[in-house]
Amino acid sequence: MTVEALWEQCFPNDRCYRSNPHVIIRAGHVVSMIHWHRMTIRGCRCAYIFGVATHPAHRGQGLASRLISDLLENLNGFDLAVLVAEKPSLTAFYERFGFAVRGCLPDDGRNVLIKRLRGAGPDEQTYIELAREIKIFEDEE
Repeated sequence: MTVEALWEQCFPNDRCYRSNPHVIIRAGHVVSMIHWHRMTIRGCRCAYIFGVATHPAHRGQGLASRLISDLLENLNGFDLAVLVAEKPSLTAFYERFGFAVRGCLPDDGRNVLIKRLRGAGPDEQTYIELAREIKIFEDEE
């Protein structure tokens, strides 16, 4: 399975596909993936994480957890990691990695979760602008 095929299977209503994902490959097939994008909001360096997915036949093995942990360990120089929970049930999963709900997207109510990676946290206005940027970023694709 390719990254594109896994994207289509896990996000069938999302036309947004990105290159350069971090993946886990087994027997020549992509079985788990994570994507991220650099953003700077009000001087705050952010890593926007998205497209976290594991093929249904490989779920429950900690693959997505491993990808998230590895990515977080390698985000040197970033102030925040940000993601949007596609489903409310995923919020608790991301909280295990230190993410906290800081708001929701205005159009569909999905939770915006943030993990501080270094330094003092940004002010609330930065969170608001970050949510707007995420929405714009998703709409552009």
